[in-house]
Amino acid sequence: MLLNKLKLYNFRQFYGGDAEIEFSTDIEKNITLIHGENGVGKTTILNSILWCLYEKLTHDFEQPQELICLQSIKEGGRSCRVELYFEYEEEQYFAQRNFQNTQQSPVKLWKITHGNSDEINAGQALINTILPPDMAEYFFFHGEGVSNINAGKSGDKFKRAIQDILGFRLAETAVEDLKDINKKWTKELASLQNISQEQSDFIKKKINHVASIEKYDGELVSILSNREMYDNDLEDVLLRLRTCSNGDAKELQQQIDGLTRKNSEVNTKIRTAKAEKQGLIKKYGIIVFGQKLANQALDFIDKQSITAKIPAPYDESLVNDLIKQKYCICGRELLFGTPEYLKVKTLIDRADNAVIRDKINKSIVAGTNIKNRLSDFMSDLERIELRLLELDAEKRDIETELKEKNNTLKDIPVDEVKNLEKLKDTCNTKIRLNEHAYFSIKTKLSTLNNELQIFEAKIRSFGGQDIRISGLTAHQNYAESLIKLCETKLFQYENDSKKIIASIVNQTLQTFSRKDFRVKVGDDFSFYLVREDGKRVAKSKGENLLLNLSFVSALIEFAQMRSGASGEFFVSGTTAPFVIDAPFGELDNTYKRASAEFLPQRSRQLIFLLSSSHWVGAVDETIRNKIGSEYVLISSKTSAQNDKPADEILIDDITYVQSLYNQEKDATIIEKVR
Repeated sequence: MLLNKLKLYNFRQFYGGDAEIEFSTDIEKNITLIHGENGVGKTTILNSILWCLYEKLTHDFEQPQELICLQSIKEGGRSCRVELYFEYEEEQYFAQRNFQNTQQSPVKLWKITHGNSDEINAGQALINTILPPDMAEYFFFHGEGVSNINAGKSGDKFKRAIQDILGFRLAETAVEDLKDINKKWTKELASLQNISQEQSDFIKKKINHVASIEKYDGELVSILSNREMYDNDLEDVLLRLRTCSNGDAKELQQQIDGLTRKNSEVNTKIRTAKAEKQGLIKKYGIIVFGQKLANQALDFIDKQSITAKIPAPYDESLVNDLIKQKYCICGRELLFGTPEYLKVKTLIDRADNAVIRDKINKSIVAGTNIKNRLSDFMSDLERIELRLLELDAEKRDIETELKEKNNTLKDIPVDEVKNLEKLKDTCNTKIRLNEHAYFSIKTKLSTLNNELQIFEAKIRSFGGQDIRISGLTAHQNYAESLIKLCETKLFQYENDSKKIIASIVNQTLQTFSRKDFRVKVGDDFSFYLVREDGKRVAKSKGENLLLNLSFVSALIEFAQMRSGASGEFFVSGTTAPFVIDAPFGELDNTYKRASAEFLPQRSRQLIFLLSSSHWVGAVDETIRNKIGSEYVLISSKTSAQNDKPADEILIDDITYVQSLYNQEKDATIIEKVR
């Protein structure tokens, strides 16, 4: 989606029908720059687009019920409207929404072909398909909205919107549809007539277990979402302790952080040692459990050799050669049937052959190896046990010191510290309860799934008795295999997407941020800066805004990267405008320049709504050669100027006066610069 033109008719500050903006769609000069001082209409332009497409307004849009221009109302006007021209997949569209008295009309949408307009019946549905409403919130931003994008998320709305941007909707709908179909087939199983009581009982058990699993799965998703939120809340409290005004508290918290890291490292070493200990069974299992057998086997071989009950130490081929040649090695003739012949012939029963000899040798080697390597096992086991004892002692010392430091921190008689400590305890309690609930539900789900497999196997066995059961269970098995396939692909794609988005953000931060940090994207698509050890770091307001702009622009770039994606599993991405009202308020000149540089690179179409304080200097210098369309909003006032400023702005050596006084009407005029 690319915006072509916006027309405003008596909408808020814009009087009459002359308010018009043509947006740049040039690939190289992809910026449309709209200058305006506070209260003139920048936020109105942003909201006019949202209102026209979705009947939505930003939360900070003052007096949202007053959409009609006050000057028009003075003259008896009772209506306003917004018209938006845009293109999508090389087709041209024209959207319009009206406000008459107190009624807002549904959006109307026309497709323009060779100058002719054909109205589309389901206009809102098509707009929602092109750019879903939840996604729109991340393409049309007020500066404050960018600052707070990663704060105060409600439920999984944030994650849901981003998944829409990434094209999850079709795949997830397919999974839900398959689950609904599976339920339908289960109900058909339950409604079968003339089945045995046993068959009926197992089908009912399956239905109840499926319902319980679905319920617990939902609870598990909520628990995991809450866990991430609780972890973030705890980290926020720790950040405040690390940066609080009390020096003792700050130092103690830094010491606690260091001890916590050490404790985590020791826990990792303990897990590694325990895993190595378990690995000894794989490495030496045959040595330990085969010790008695090896001893018995070697004793048997030695004993049998002594009593000549195993082949003698001469070769079978020698005996055969003697019989064939008909002469003994002593020179005596060996004629068939003679006593001499029979005596030599009986030697074969005790003669050695290659196969037997090889087996005996291998047995001796294996048995000896088992006996000798037992000492290796005992040595490795002793080494690991000693290591575990050392690590356990180290862990106890760290935890004792951690407890002491935490108690000292709690005893600091400063309200700020005491309040933060209470918040920390609350967060830790929530995390513990959450973890307990998680393992409790995981245990229940494990039991239910194991029982469900037994029930399903039993029901499948009934298929040999009833062709109806056989057919329905076959359908269910096929649907379940498709569900697993879809969920696996969704999970993999979500992880891959987060890695790509994090990579794009990290490229931006590596180039433009003053600090050597990286971004981490959580399971709920929350994002924050971390050090090399993975711990979150405190951000200044400017760094927070830079990070948020980087993240949103990375989303937009990724959506654009996927706009040509083929395949039937995921919805392809979309190219959409990035409209930002006052994004640079909390940035210093370095970060302003950085944002002005990377945002045009990440967006196919960028629309800046800026006051002179945001634009003059670093931003102007950075984006000047990328501007394809530029406008100035001029405030026309009926009042006298007196000591009020004229709000002059210099653009390309031309001075534009942004506030005109003693005019006939109160309104905002849009003047085109280029």
